[in-house]
Amino acid sequence: MIGNYGGKIQATKGDMNIKTVNNVENSSNMFPNSIKSVISAGNELNINSGSIVYNNDALLTGRDITIEAAVSIENKNNALINAKDV
Repeated sequence: MIGNYGGKIQATKGDMNIKTVNNVENSSNMFPNSIKSVISAGNELNINSGSIVYNNDALLTGRDITIEAAVSIENKNNALINAKDV
């Protein structure tokens, strides 16, 4: 599990592949089961509630990542989350 409590996101090792996305707003379970492509070179990722489960390898990269309100990120395979500002 990955948690953000006002600090850096802590991620497990691995790889991910995601297409370019500018803004993602998630108020529920936007990605409930699997993501076969990941967000690379995105601007902002805002997750307000729900969960993200990666069943496939993915790389999540963004300038701004905000995770709030009981959000969990589960990596079932290898995953890398890398953000400049978290």
